Amino acid sequence: MDILKTAASAPTLGTEFVKNTLVSVGHDDADKLRIKINHVEPVELFDLTNCLLAVAKEYNRFSKKKFSPEYDDTQKDLKLYVHTIRPGSIEVELMLKMANSVTEQGLFAIDAANSIIEFCKHLVVLIAWVRSWKSNPDAEASPEIGEMPEKASIENAAQIVQVVNKNSPGSSMQIGNVINNIFTENVNINFGDGQIISDNAKAIVDAQANTTPSRYRKVLLVWNQVKNQIGKVETDKAIVNDISKKAVKIHYDNDGIKTLMLGEDKNFFLYGYIVDIRVSMAFDVPKLYIIEQFYEKFLLDDGEK
Repeated sequence: MDILKTAASAPTLGTEFVKNTLVSVGHDDADKLRIKINHVEPVELFDLTNCLLAVAKEYNRFSKKKFSPEYDDTQKDLKLYVHTIRPGSIEVELMLKMANSVTEQGLFAIDAANSIIEFCKHLVVLIAWVRSWKSNPDAEASPEIGEMPEKASIENAAQIVQVVNKNSPGSSMQIGNVINNIFTENVNINFGDGQIISDNAKAIVDAQANTTPSRYRKVLLVWNQVKNQIGKVETDKAIVNDISKKAVKIHYDNDGIKTLMLGEDKNFFLYGYIVDIRVSMAFDVPKLYIIEQFYEKFLLDDGEK
């Protein structure tokens, strides 16, 4: 699935992703995040507050993933503040304010300052993903996000656009960066988009709520790919025909299980392994096998006919 990389190269997802050039009247040259709400009916304060709260919550999630664990102690000092509110259509500019504990750290301060630009791209990709989501395994992830967004991020996306879909047809929202006082990148969300994003978010969360792990005892596992390494991000995949004929990502309850399974063998693909596994499903498709116990292994071709 094609996911938005920049506003200029965005696919059409029921809305126009455009690159406008708007001059900001703000006097601060710091990079900012602009949210503009073009409303038909008056906007309820509760909806506007929830919109901005969802942006703040998503930035907090974004910065934790970006800076933790290396900068875990200072990440909490990165906060978004309201910089400008303009009359007419509701237009809010948010800027990053860093405490001394951050600005004293040199390169990290520069990295943190740039995060407002990256966060805008993150929001655009997230909203586009929810907007274009379909309930099938092939549409579960995007190259930019790297994995399916977590439930909290999906709910934040829906909460951000709720201020539009609770208004009237003709209403819309723009989200973008103000860099050097120029509005350089944004996403436009119209009333119809808001409705679809809200409906999709609910469907995704409901589907995830119905996803329950299952356990299988003493099943045969064969490797699709495996590395005899411990302590790194697991790239192992295996097939358990009793569950699915497709290769599925493998995790282990503990490193000792993998050590016991692989031992000093060189060609792991000649063997079958008897294991207990726990299966995590997404949209009724196995997505993760967690090996809980290893019993024995045997040569798949032992010469018997």
